[in-house]
Amino acid sequence: MFNKVQEDYFRIYPEAKTLQDINNIIRNKSSEDFIRDAQNAGIDVMEDIHYRKGINGGLSINELLQYYSDMYNNPDEISKRLTSEKYKFINQLSQNRVSFVQFDELNKALYEAGASNWIENGLMALAKDKDGNNIFYGNIPSDAIINPLLEKYFYTSTLLSNNLRLSLIGTELNHKVKDLKGITSKLENKFNKEQIKFIRKYSKLNKN
Repeated sequence: MFNKVQEDYFRIYPEAKTLQDINNIIRNKSSEDFIRDAQNAGIDVMEDIHYRKGINGGLSINELLQYYSDMYNNPDEISKRLTSEKYKFINQLSQNRVSFVQFDELNKALYEAGASNWIENGLMALAKDKDGNNIFYGNIPSDAIINPLLEKYFYTSTLLSNNLRLSLIGTELNHKVKDLKGITSKLENKFNKEQIKFIRKYSKLNKN
């Protein structure tokens, strides 16, 4: 996605060697100037895809596209991001004192998730510390083991909630002008495929 936008930048300004060079070139340009330069290079550009207008005037590259491109092309970075979000999720449950009382269906789900030893005194633990002790409330450290059932819920919820958002309001790329030449669908299809690929890779959903 961003790679294509990046190719466009260097076709418009072949003298540039880096993205910082591109930023330096367009910083003092108006959108009209940038569009004209692009047209001279035979490239159609769109606001919020190829450039963004600065608060104090001038233009910049789309840092959001660059961020997603860097993240989805770096397995370590996406793993770090998902792990961070996963621990935020489990700590929110803990800080709000969310508890899960033992019942038959929960027992079955825990067994299927390989987490049948996560019940203590009729409650399901949210995590285990490095010594294997169950954690129900309080701060959950980053070296704790998250309950496998809740980990599955996190990844499933992330996937479904993002798909719901996409179906209702679109992505960060959503804008009426991006319907031109099918650019919206092309970018969103790429975004969805990369997102789903990494969520499946770093969750245990695809192991059952």
